[in-house]
Amino acid sequence: MTANAEESAAQPLIILAGTYPPERLASMERYMRLVEKALRDSGQSVLTLQPRERFGQAGRRFPHLAKISTYVDKYILFPKTLTREVARHGRSRRVLLHVLDQGNSLYVRGFTQCPVVVTCHDLIAAKSRLRQHEGVRRNSFGQWHHQRNLDAMLTADTIVCASDKTLTDCREFAGRLHRPPHLTRVYNPLSPEFETPLPVAPAASAPFLLHVGNSAWYKNRIGLLHIYAALRPLLDTPLPLHLYGEPLRHEETCLIHSMGLDQSVFSHPSPSDGEIHLAYHQAEALVFPSLEEGFGWPPLEAMACGCPVFASNRPPLTEIGGTAIQYFDPEKPAEAAQVIASKLKLGSVWRTAQGELGRKRAAQFSLTQFADELNAVYRSTLNRPVV
Repeated sequence: MTANAEESAAQPLIILAGTYPPERLASMERYMRLVEKALRDSGQSVLTLQPRERFGQAGRRFPHLAKISTYVDKYILFPKTLTREVARHGRSRRVLLHVLDQGNSLYVRGFTQCPVVVTCHDLIAAKSRLRQHEGVRRNSFGQWHHQRNLDAMLTADTIVCASDKTLTDCREFAGRLHRPPHLTRVYNPLSPEFETPLPVAPAASAPFLLHVGNSAWYKNRIGLLHIYAALRPLLDTPLPLHLYGEPLRHEETCLIHSMGLDQSVFSHPSPSDGEIHLAYHQAEALVFPSLEEGFGWPPLEAMACGCPVFASNRPPLTEIGGTAIQYFDPEKPAEAAQVIASKLKLGSVWRTAQGELGRKRAAQFSLTQFADELNAVYRSTLNRPVV
């Protein structure tokens, strides 16, 4: 065996199990790319696998088969692929399987071929379906699916949590087990493109406030609109609000109209990363009133771009922002508006100082740090005695 072959055999292979491409989960695709880059830059051997769309194509032609055909691709065919690839590579080296999204933990239900790590970004969906949140539509199949998925996640050797908040949520579920998985926290990294300042950011046509997020209930866009309505009378010159993310829901459109904000709130559906990057540089501030988060990429990205951030006074946003974010209670619109107005009235001096605080804070979430912590998790998992 050559020296290179011996070195390759000594180094473990990390197999990354990604998302189902037709689902177009942008944040999870980004996480997959970041994990790949972090590991490869650190010299780690990586193989990325994703479920292929086979039966799922039938779901497009026959909508009533959409869900079941997707499940065949994800939970019947793909686990066979994982088993085959682990067996093939495991003949010559150690292998570890890393499922990159807790929502796909069913990939490894009953999997015993090699150590398994699962990244848990959040348990918002699981808690919602398991009736820990009021006001969320209940569905018996959804509950059954999330319970099975949660049970599968808890069979992993290690669960990597994206924040201390998520770690606490996982402990609540894992603590009921006789042999719980090892739980650890590894913060998500900042995407490299947000670390690089724009050469020259074109000036915005007019100052504006920014929100980045989808239409999920926990992103609290309804609450954002109430905060914005309360904020406008407090400013000498009201700023327009630009929403970057999913298209407005009917409920949101109706609220905007009823508040008389049709000429002040602007929606930017399905923006590119480049458009969001530019918006961070142009906006007066990001307003992020989430009720729940697993991590919180938009505040981190905004801070990296020198954009001041106003966010909910709840973890994990308080973890991510530290003292570089201005916090408010997202369920008290009038008080939140007062917090935002009091700082915006301080003008450019405050904005410049706050932007510098944000840049320094964001620099702590580097890809190198992320790689070091992930590799430490892999070593610990591979070297842990089998019970």
